[in-house]
Amino acid sequence: MLSAAGVKRVSHPSPSSTPRACSDAPPPVVVYDGDCPVCRLALLAVVKPQWQEGTIWVDARVDSDTVRRLWRDGVDLNRGFVLTTADGSFFGWQALHQLSVRAALPSRWGPRLVMRACRRRWVARVMYPVFVAMRGVLLRVLGIPPLRPRASTDA
Repeated sequence: MLSAAGVKRVSHPSPSSTPRACSDAPPPVVVYDGDCPVCRLALLAVVKPQWQEGTIWVDARVDSDTVRRLWRDGVDLNRGFVLTTADGSFFGWQALHQLSVRAALPSRWGPRLVMRACRRRWVARVMYPVFVAMRGVLLRVLGIPPLRPRASTDA
């Protein structure tokens, strides 16, 4: 896909500002908790408008083959979100780092500061557990249950 150096940094990217390096590469896939207000705000309101066109956004609370496969492979979606690109699959702080590196910076100062900071691996690695803990507290306060694996329909 795109390397950090290959992303054109613009305030309001057009579809041509973040082209795919290879037209036959599969589109990026982001798996996130759709009931978590922080996840929705961070990924859909801040990252999605800055991210490349064609990205597939998968709500982990909706039953899908992608979500079932992640649970079956031992990925605890309560501990982080997943980003899959042609470069590989990333989980948790690594997914946050990759999104921060690959997305254009948002225009609002708060999200811009977080994304700029998380472009550094060590910042993403240190801050991600704090974000996960905040998510857990927020879900408990709002009465939203944690994500649960779904029974596989495979034979």
